[in-house]
This record gives sequence, structure tokens and C-alpha cells, in this order.
Amino acid sequence: MKTYLAIDLLKRYAFAWCIIAYMATIVILHLCGFFPRAGIYDLSRLAGTSQVALEGWVMDSPVIRWNQTRFLFKGRALPLKAFEGWAVVTLAFADDSLAPGDRIRVRGWLSRPRPASITRDFDEQGYWATRGVFSMLKGWSPEG
Repeated sequence: MKTYLAIDLLKRYAFAWCIIAYMATIVILHLCGFFPRAGIYDLSRLAGTSQVALEGWVMDSPVIRWNQTRFLFKGRALPLKAFEGWAVVTLAFADDSLAPGDRIRVRGWLSRPRPASITRDFDEQGYWATRGVFSMLKGWSPEG
């Protein structure tokens, strides 16, 4: 009798059990640090190279603070157009001519956001990963 009830519950709520198992898998992967991750052709794969040129669009309003300009950027690497994605661009000078939607070409050094550590409470890597950003570009001159 009990086995019949268990089988009946499994049949009746099979779809609900599948959804619960799927949600539990997503939560476990997220807690283990497997989600979200950069794609195979994300810009972050080029981090550590000497210099990178990117072409794309300014995606938000640039913030000028401490004589630096910072904004979100979506584009692709030049001449390796296979690598594309989002990046946080920091220019070492104030540029108030940029606006959301502007198409630009920037050149600089790519790095990955830093994770939290004993000396640093803020988890820059986790913060930007939730927004789909896995790389940061630093540009030093207006010509670049």
C-alpha cells in the first residue's frame, strides 16, 4: 500500500520534482563558484597580454572621478574578432565627451577583477561576474 502511494506521488508530481532538482542543481553550482563564468571567447581570455585594442559601444553613462573616466563597454578585440564581451574601461584622464551608445575604439591593458582577500573586503570579481563582466581595461593616453 505504501509503495503504491509513493509511486502515485512520483507520477503525479514528476514535473514538480524535476523543477526542484533543476533549481537545486543551479543553486549548488552557484555556491561552488561554477556560475557565472566567462565564455570560451570572452575578452577575459586575453588578460595578461601586453596591449589589446577593442572596438565597440559605451553601454552606460561614464563616471568621472579622481581625474579618471570609467564606463561599461561592450565590444570585440581587434584584430582577433572572435573575442568579444563586456569590460569595465578605466581611462587615466577625464573625458566628458563620451555618452551611452557611442561607438569607440580603445587600447590598453586587460586584467581580471580581483577577488576578495584578507586585506580587501570587497569582492570585485563576484560583483562584476553577476553583471556578465569578466575583464577590466586600463587606457593610459587619449590617443589610445
